[in-house]
Amino acid sequence: MIIDIPTAGEFHAAGLKQVHLAWQIAMDSVHDYDGATYYKLADETPEEAVEEFWQRSQPALANAYSLIQQGMELALKGRIAAVSPYLLIGGPKDWPKGTATGPVSFGEFRTLDATDLIPVHNSVVASPLDEPFKTFWEQVRRDRNKIMHSSAPGTFTPEQVVKTLLTAIEALFSEVPWAQRLIELEDESKFASLGFVDNARNHVLRQIAAAIRHLKPAEAKRFFGYDDDRRGYVCPHCYFASNRDWQDDWPRLAQLTTKSPGATELYCLVCEETTVTERAPCGQTECKGDVIAEGICLTCTHSQDECFDVASGLVDSTLSKADHCYDFVFGYGTAGAGGYFAGDQQTLANDADAKEHGRFAMREKHLQRWNTVSIMHVQRRNFPDLTDADRVLGHWSRNGDNLDWIDGVRADRPDMGGLSE
Repeated sequence: MIIDIPTAGEFHAAGLKQVHLAWQIAMDSVHDYDGATYYKLADETPEEAVEEFWQRSQPALANAYSLIQQGMELALKGRIAAVSPYLLIGGPKDWPKGTATGPVSFGEFRTLDATDLIPVHNSVVASPLDEPFKTFWEQVRRDRNKIMHSSAPGTFTPEQVVKTLLTAIEALFSEVPWAQRLIELEDESKFASLGFVDNARNHVLRQIAAAIRHLKPAEAKRFFGYDDDRRGYVCPHCYFASNRDWQDDWPRLAQLTTKSPGATELYCLVCEETTVTERAPCGQTECKGDVIAEGICLTCTHSQDECFDVASGLVDSTLSKADHCYDFVFGYGTAGAGGYFAGDQQTLANDADAKEHGRFAMREKHLQRWNTVSIMHVQRRNFPDLTDADRVLGHWSRNGDNLDWIDGVRADRPDMGGLSE
């Protein structure tokens, strides 16, 4: 009697694990390359060094490629097993001895050869695989045989591995979008069992962005729906679901749903959420972004209510910081009792300009949550005499629709001149 008969779902799950492992290996190679060249501009990296890096990466890339073929083979067996698992083990004459007289595990049977999987699949499964997939399958199978049986298996590029992976996923594992699948797999990883899940979304965003970089524009659109001809933005849902303690550079994997001027709906290919955004200029003067959501610019990720570099027309960057540097400390709440304060520094000609610059900032729409701004003239001191405090001009305090000036008092430091009520 045949025992331990695997189900179609078990075959499919095993195939998915192989494909995911191939994905991880490929993405690790790409990440290693990005990290190794982080401090060099692309045109400063010698071409021969790049070629040598990828040549030395061949064992990992070849391993990933082999796993793709194994994953597809398991997925095809799963589809056949959904009709009947006995179709995988051929005729009784090829069965192990003793099958008719005692229990024999399914794993001891010889199953269909890889060359027979497509013909059997298309003979018994209602949705046959098409000719392009047959051609793709045969190419991957031949390449995998070279890896296993040749001392010169060929050269695999990251572009080739990524495209092969995504083609296999599209054909055999597309019941869940790949980006969503990666989030699920990260949440179920070995590290998740130890509680390390804070970086899961970061990893998925980085991997999808890396994959898109190694695809042609038409392929990026095919596999992910990403249009290379349109501007990308940071998805606010993914941004706030990620660990923001260490990451500064964020992949822009969300795009506006239409090309019409002033479009506000933003769709993310990773989380598949649609966000209604605000179209307004970013408060960070050097940023040209104009798509805002959840209080952040989706181009530069600066929090809009902490974009203090306002265009008052009074800042003069050519002035000496030794004599013309002013600190602006914006605050809300009560100092020493849960208040929050954040600072900015600018060079201005004199106290009057500094005072007017602070007033202008408090009138800006994106800074309306701040109740006060304290202004100090920075005193440059020479070692060892570091005891003198910066000169306090005073602070602006919001009073309804008006701004009141309190001279000589800092709102953020009760121990340095008092606290404005």
